[in-house]
Amino acid sequence: MAIEFGGSVLLDKPVQEVWRFLTDPDRDTNWRRPHVLSSRKLTDGPLAVGSRLETVNKFWGKRETVVTEITTMDPPSSLSWKQVNKGTFLTDGSYRLEGANGGTRFTLALSGQGKGAFKLLAKRFARYQDREVIPLFLKQLKEAVA
Repeated sequence: MAIEFGGSVLLDKPVQEVWRFLTDPDRDTNWRRPHVLSSRKLTDGPLAVGSRLETVNKFWGKRETVVTEITTMDPPSSLSWKQVNKGTFLTDGSYRLEGANGGTRFTLALSGQGKGAFKLLAKRFARYQDREVIPLFLKQLKEAVA
């Protein structure tokens, strides 16, 4: 059973500018540190449905490589992905951007499942993401696009 978590933040930049920032894999570590150690695009060409990205993450002292594939893309308002490699916690997600108060409301929605022994820790991991990691990411995103 998938567990859902996420959050949103109001950013003081126009939607198009936030979209450009978020769709540049080289900027992932700007706002997802210290948990995202690296990020790179694996496929050639511009970012599009079917593009694959690789991130190296570190949570709870465990380092793990995650490969995701873009499943939908509606510039500059939404993007979603699915995890395509095996891991301890498989996560699919989406970004939604909406104009709000002269800026952009950014919403991050994630859905995941623990695998193997990590299945027992999945709810705890999602709570940790909701309470500590995602608020940090949203704060850092706001600072990075300022």
